[in-house]
Amino acid sequence: RRRADAERAAEATCMARRARTTRPFFALTALAMASALQRTVPLWAQHFVRDTGLLGVVADAATIVTAGAALAARPAVLAKLVHASATARIGVSYGPLPQHRLDIFAAPSDAHEPPVVLFVHGGAWGSGSRLIYRLVGHRLSAEGFTCILVGYRRYPRASIDEQVDDVGLALRWAAESAEFGGRPRHLWGHSSGAHVCAMSVLRRAQTRQAPLCDSFTGVAGVYNIASHFEFERGRGVHEVSPMKPAAGGPAGFASASPATIASQLLADQAVLLPHVLLVHGTDDSTVPYESSVRMAEALRGAGVREVECVVLLEKGHADFMLELSGLVAERSFAQLANPEMVHVSGQAASAVGGMAMRTIDPILELMHRSASERQTGPSSSPGPRRSKL
Repeated sequence: RRRADAERAAEATCMARRARTTRPFFALTALAMASALQRTVPLWAQHFVRDTGLLGVVADAATIVTAGAALAARPAVLAKLVHASATARIGVSYGPLPQHRLDIFAAPSDAHEPPVVLFVHGGAWGSGSRLIYRLVGHRLSAEGFTCILVGYRRYPRASIDEQVDDVGLALRWAAESAEFGGRPRHLWGHSSGAHVCAMSVLRRAQTRQAPLCDSFTGVAGVYNIASHFEFERGRGVHEVSPMKPAAGGPAGFASASPATIASQLLADQAVLLPHVLLVHGTDDSTVPYESSVRMAEALRGAGVREVECVVLLEKGHADFMLELSGLVAERSFAQLANPEMVHVSGQAASAVGGMAMRTIDPILELMHRSASERQTGPSSSPGPRRSKL
């Protein structure tokens, strides 16, 4: 027994060491590279790498290389990736363009018509790929969902509006599919993918169309373009980041901002939004967690009925995807108590006692609850909510 305890302790120490070394590798995102460019490259050259798509290509290559190094140190995770890639349906078309492709990861064979999760990756509107997120697809399928990884156009091939068009097209494809149309469907985006997903569900509400998904989950998302542009200016990446040109310049910031659009919804539009869950981490240095807090406030101010905001202490921007991919050890995080009060008053952050949770826990809770309500109707006592704003 002592030997087994010692082996488990050694394994935990090894996993923690790997987590500490892997997270810095994945700090080499598009915007981390952009920050280095800003310090060393003239403005015209920054615009060149941004507007030709070179920044996105290099960022994706760097992510694949560092992910490969992480997988080499984790044979079990590599085996999962190989198995997932061999058993998934790769490159399913949902539209006319080459970028309109889906990777579909089936739930376990004993699941009867499992709920569907459409996952939209991030990448600062100019990078990212379905290929990079196959382990996320595998993880969600293991949780009992059919996971669809959505490929879509990126800047400079597409503006934010066109990216929103692509996600809307993928949602319609799933809703009209004989295979998936009758099942609960959940839309989930990370980072800029969360922004594009939010724009997609808001666009349908604005035009008074029923939602094509039962819930929307935004993880570490950007919801106010003008505010985030000032944050990027402070980091020195505002001119090399694809966000400004993808939004159509400052004149397009308001119309590309989900929080602004949400604050202008009329009552008959607000009721057409699905369940909304926003998840963020206090240690996110890429997108401040106040982005999600303000978005939740805007939605509730407009009369959206089902809005939840979960802010996890000591969680960074990339941690969500790294943990779900199995590239670092999955941990539980304490939830920030009253994030809206911290945002308004600037008081010190504190945790909710006994509410430590994994990244995926509130997301699974929402998806299971909305699927249940789809069958039985909304419950008058939906159970405990997490920092509902």
